[in-house]
Amino acid sequence: MIRSIINLLVLFFPVLLFSQVNVNIGNIPAGKSVIISYDVKIDKPFPAMVNQVSSQGTISGSNFSNVLTDDPDAMGANNPTITPVVNPTLNLSISQATGSEIGLTAITVTATNDDPVVGDQYVFLDVSGTGITFGDYSVTGYQINILNGNTSGSITFYVQDDLLVEGDEVAVLSLYDPSPGLILGPAITQNLTITDNELCGTGGITISTQAQANAFRTTYPGCKVVGGDLIINDDDGMGNDLVKIDSLYGLTGVNGLLGIFFNPLLTNLDSLNNITQVGGDISIFYNNLITNLTGLSGLASHSGTFSVYNNPALNSLHGIYNLTVLNNLNIYSNPALVNLNGLANLDVINGVLYISGNDNLTDISGLSSVSSVGSTFTLSSNPALTTIQELTQLTSINESLFITDNASLENLDGFLFLESITQDLYIDNNGALDDYCGLYPIMDKEVNMGGTAIGGSITITNNASDPTPNDIVMNGPCGSIQNTRTGQRYMSLQDAIADADPMGGDTIILLDNIEESFIAYNSVYVHSNGFTLTIPDEIPDVQFGKMEIDTDKVFIWLGGTIIVSPAGYILNGGTLHNNGIINYQGGTGTFDNTGIYKGTGSFQGNIKNFGSVKPGN
Repeated sequence: MIRSIINLLVLFFPVLLFSQVNVNIGNIPAGKSVIISYDVKIDKPFPAMVNQVSSQGTISGSNFSNVLTDDPDAMGANNPTITPVVNPTLNLSISQATGSEIGLTAITVTATNDDPVVGDQYVFLDVSGTGITFGDYSVTGYQINILNGNTSGSITFYVQDDLLVEGDEVAVLSLYDPSPGLILGPAITQNLTITDNELCGTGGITISTQAQANAFRTTYPGCKVVGGDLIINDDDGMGNDLVKIDSLYGLTGVNGLLGIFFNPLLTNLDSLNNITQVGGDISIFYNNLITNLTGLSGLASHSGTFSVYNNPALNSLHGIYNLTVLNNLNIYSNPALVNLNGLANLDVINGVLYISGNDNLTDISGLSSVSSVGSTFTLSSNPALTTIQELTQLTSINESLFITDNASLENLDGFLFLESITQDLYIDNNGALDDYCGLYPIMDKEVNMGGTAIGGSITITNNASDPTPNDIVMNGPCGSIQNTRTGQRYMSLQDAIADADPMGGDTIILLDNIEESFIAYNSVYVHSNGFTLTIPDEIPDVQFGKMEIDTDKVFIWLGGTIIVSPAGYILNGGTLHNNGIINYQGGTGTFDNTGIYKGTGSFQGNIKNFGSVKPGN
């Protein structure tokens, strides 16, 4: 008689339980085998941490030792039989995968178990995601409860309007930390897209009719930033009716380009005055009635090309005064434009500066703060423009300078501080241009320093006069300091001193206001209506002389020493601003002041004062 003892081992963590069954299987002939089959019944709920039942029998009888049963489906010998346990799991679902800030969408979030639960159970909900904050949503609770005998429980997720421009966001909803009677399943995370109503028109928005303009707020409720291009264009082939764009008020930005063109009836852009940034180009052209750009007064930054052209009524750029840096600036063919004052705070142009074809433009002082142009600067076909003296902050042009076809332009004084042009200088067909003194400093570098200031060719043709660089530097009437013996004029006092004959009785006179920041020697002698040119200390004093500063003239002495020869004297009827030292060396020399003497420097000598003395000012 052979008997099988089948032990069923069931793991109820942390206790091991055994069940024993005795089965009489009779005699087993030599060389034969016997198959033992049995059913395992598992009463649910099964512990969450148990996923299998293991069982093995012992064969005993007479005339042989006990033998363990073997699972024929397993490799090796004496393997227990494994019965998998499939437990019910808990999974997450949401009633819809998108929600909008516009409608404050309510979304049902449900946790569902495969089988009814035994006893009240619960699980927690986590909400995360890039940029997701409590301002984006609210929930009725973060604990989802499943009552005894039920398979699911729910909470409600509400999309909130956070009033921020952030684009569409994805909230990640996840289940975690279930109660002991629940097991998390494979689908415990759901993504919920929150559609931002502050960002609209990512593919661009075009307004071509008054009806479209009026419907903007109902079409794009809550919109603050256009995600693509914003085009305002009444040229739709259906007639012209776009008169106002008031419904666009409240926009704060355009991520693409801003185009305002072919609008014959549009009178102003005032409703755009909250826009602070435009990511692409700004193009404003063929707008018959727009007179200024005040609608762009909120614009603080711009990374593209700014173009304003063919606007017949535009008389001012007022409105873009907050811009300090532009990439490219094109202002052309605006016949009523008289000045560029709206650009008063512009410091740098990284690319092209193009001013052309503005028939009544007389004043470019709006460019007075521009210090550099990163590409080509073109000033052409502005027939009323007589001077460009306001450009004195400009020090560098990174490509070429073109001055052409400006019929009334008389001088180039605005380029006095221009230090470099990396490519060509081209000055052509300016009928009134005969004063090139504004180019003296940069031409001086070309003539006397080996052509280091202008990288390309120099062309000066078809103007009232067409001097060569050498003419401008050596033969031209440039500068407000003159050597009366030679007639040569100088831009710099130091240059005049260096060129003069120290023993030839040369006289230097001041023809206009001058300013000197550095004198190469320690002393300068006043002599014969100006400075003697015997600068080194070891040269003896020469004949007495005088320096005269006429009424309305200013002489600014920023440093160094003026030594007045024993018989010399100063006559000041204008302003002598002394921040250095004026030292009389005795004799009969005096200082007659009928104007203003001021400055932080010192004066050693006699003063006959009939004017004002303001030391330390």
